[in-house]
Amino acid sequence: MFLLAFGLVTTSRSAFGANTPPTIQKVPDQTVFIDHPTVALQLGLEDAETTILSLRLTGSSSDERIVPRQNIFFGTAVGHWYTTVTPAFGATGTATITVTVSDGEFSASTNFVITVNPPPQSTTRFVSAPSISIPQLGAATPYPSLVGVAGLTGVISSVSLVLNGFNHDNIRDVNMLLVSPTGQGIVLFSHVSGNRHCTNVTVFLTDNSTYPLPTEFDLWSEPLRPTDLSPDDNFPGAPPGPYRPPAFSSFRGLEPNGNWSLYIYDDKDTNGGSITGGWSMLITTVAAPTITPIADQTTTPGTGLPPIPFTVGDADTAFSALQLTRQSSDPTIVRVENIVLSGNAAERAVTITPLPGAFGTTRITLTVSDDLASASSSFFLTVTQASSGILSFANPQVISIPALGRASPYPSTIEVSRAKGTIGKLSVIINSMDHTYPADVDMLLVGPQGQRTVIFSDAGKGAFAITGTTIMLEDDASDYLPEIGRLSPGTFRPTNYEPGESGDYDSWPDAPEGSTNSVLSVYEGLSPNGIWSLYIVDDGPGDVGALNGGWRLLMDIVPGPADVVLTSIVRLENGSMRLRGTAEPGLTYLIQISSDLEAWDDLGTTRADETGVIELDDTPAQDQTTRFYRAITAPSQ
Repeated sequence: MFLLAFGLVTTSRSAFGANTPPTIQKVPDQTVFIDHPTVALQLGLEDAETTILSLRLTGSSSDERIVPRQNIFFGTAVGHWYTTVTPAFGATGTATITVTVSDGEFSASTNFVITVNPPPQSTTRFVSAPSISIPQLGAATPYPSLVGVAGLTGVISSVSLVLNGFNHDNIRDVNMLLVSPTGQGIVLFSHVSGNRHCTNVTVFLTDNSTYPLPTEFDLWSEPLRPTDLSPDDNFPGAPPGPYRPPAFSSFRGLEPNGNWSLYIYDDKDTNGGSITGGWSMLITTVAAPTITPIADQTTTPGTGLPPIPFTVGDADTAFSALQLTRQSSDPTIVRVENIVLSGNAAERAVTITPLPGAFGTTRITLTVSDDLASASSSFFLTVTQASSGILSFANPQVISIPALGRASPYPSTIEVSRAKGTIGKLSVIINSMDHTYPADVDMLLVGPQGQRTVIFSDAGKGAFAITGTTIMLEDDASDYLPEIGRLSPGTFRPTNYEPGESGDYDSWPDAPEGSTNSVLSVYEGLSPNGIWSLYIVDDGPGDVGALNGGWRLLMDIVPGPADVVLTSIVRLENGSMRLRGTAEPGLTYLIQISSDLEAWDDLGTTRADETGVIELDDTPAQDQTTRFYRAITAPSQ
């Protein structure tokens, strides 16, 4: 509130003894929203005989239903007079304000129009009408005071708050906490204005004000920013802090509906106060963006999907300002960079390419966001497994590595099934490894037939913690993991430095017994089907880690005998031989020929029709008397 400055009017007569009237410049018309006071308006005053601060100011309103006379305030600061005008709580309309300046003998006046508008578009006013009593020490009554918000759509864009008729004998004692329906809180008024009192002040708090609440100055009815000054605040029974920064922008993007709670607490004895007219809020919301759903998709390893169309929209945001992001729940199947977005305006498309050899199911999530809110569309992409070629099998479960002892789970397992043929090459991927001292970690891979390979042991000695490091292990890599130094992402040979730092050799309790080696070629020529087990132990105390993305096997499968039967060989009139057989519908088969059942040559490929029939013609040389045929699954399968 402005201090009303009345008192002696000091004047000095001219040489002829005449007193000239004061002058006042025109005040611009003002427009405010409901409940909101104007900014502090500096008054342009002049008087030849009377000092400026000795002049007397009064005001009147043409419509006291819109602006009561007592809501026209005057006060001084840095040698100037100011006025603020506050509309009646809840009133809208127009009033003419007349400001009169007097030197005690003469006066001058000016007037201006104040227009009080209802809330703007997408903004709604909510009110708590009951008065609030602030005791000399302790919590106000009611505590908290509630404003119920309902019926809003979208998310919060902006908030402002008005305290109607604030009175207190020592403003610095008062602390106020505003808590949203979703539990976020800001301290918006705390230890301000020094040891000053106020009477019937309209406290208008908004992020858009140039000025914060005063530190050591009178509290005026004008737009001010929320302010939290030291010392720390205390709000017994309120949601505990830490609270968000003291600005209404802390609520941006949140759900507006529900009870807003205003906790007011007086932390010093002897001075009390009140808020006689309750309080109100203006809440502006914006619509959240939209994105159309996308159906689940299916493809094969390494085969990109054609562009999938979808639509985005936002009632409050230009298309050019919308942001689109993408995510894959399993980057070992689809990497983020392999999710490509295209299009503009509302019509968009996404193209997805899984990794070669990778199969399984990953959740693809597309998210559209504006400055405040977001919306997502998620769908499953299933990459079907082929029966041969490069196959991928994964266990994405996190493996936790303790300070000492067995990892969890122990072992971590991958089950391989329905693969046709034998292993030509095996690679192991350790996905997103964290560890504060990786040289403590020993890993043993055990295949379905019991073969044991130490793939990782005592590598990375030194104070070289790793975070999110993915390592591929395969026999034909150029380098081993370093014995000393930081482990970097990349492809390395299986590595086992023995003995370890303590001089002991590695052991994996409860793992199958058998000879141990450090090459993956021991699995070549074997069937991949069955349970693969990864045993991990930490053999040094004090350091911990995890395989955040689990682990994966990549297998290059050499085709074996196909599930196909050649049922007939018929000689045609042109001398060719027509081979016919039964097989799995839709699969492609390679027909091979031999004269001795040892050396086989490719004749050609044929695809089984929907009934499972395959057919291929062969024209043998005239001098060939013996010819053998066989069918196998084509390597591309």
